[in-house]
Amino acid sequence: MGNKQKQSLIIVHRYRIIEELGKGSMGIVYKVQDTFRSNEFKALKTIRKEMINFDVLSNFKKEFEIMSKLRHPYLVQVYDFGYENSQGFYYLTMEYINGQTLKEYLKQRQKLDEKKILNIIVSLSRTLGFIHSRNILHRDIKLSNILIKGDKIKVTDFGLSDGCVINLMYLDKF
Repeated sequence: MGNKQKQSLIIVHRYRIIEELGKGSMGIVYKVQDTFRSNEFKALKTIRKEMINFDVLSNFKKEFEIMSKLRHPYLVQVYDFGYENSQGFYYLTMEYINGQTLKEYLKQRQKLDEKKILNIIVSLSRTLGFIHSRNILHRDIKLSNILIKGDKIKVTDFGLSDGCVINLMYLDKF
């Protein structure tokens, strides 16, 4: 499917693809426009058809279930989970952050000031402390799963890279 066709594609009669944000081993993440909610932008994460099996789908659902229950200022919010019949893929939608990954951010800068470094470390520590207090382990913290916009960070991607399974030892503390 060409880029122009992808941009006009509307998923489940609701999400219009604007652009591709990233591609990983498991799927593609798109910037989409939610035509049901004042045309606000969201990120839509998919699983490649050839990657779908029972374990992958189970982990994708668990990622959605866990992230949809967690509310923290430094966690990306998750909104919707579903299946797109016409294209044959599963998806979840989440908060769109108009920023960059920490990996991209660090590549663009030769040196960070101490205040910025401290802010990132404290914010990330608070986020991990919050999810650990709910007995959830992220298990895939890396520079590309930390988003930066201005002075704020957002942690994302709780699930599928390198077959990493979410540790579901969490209690009902939500």
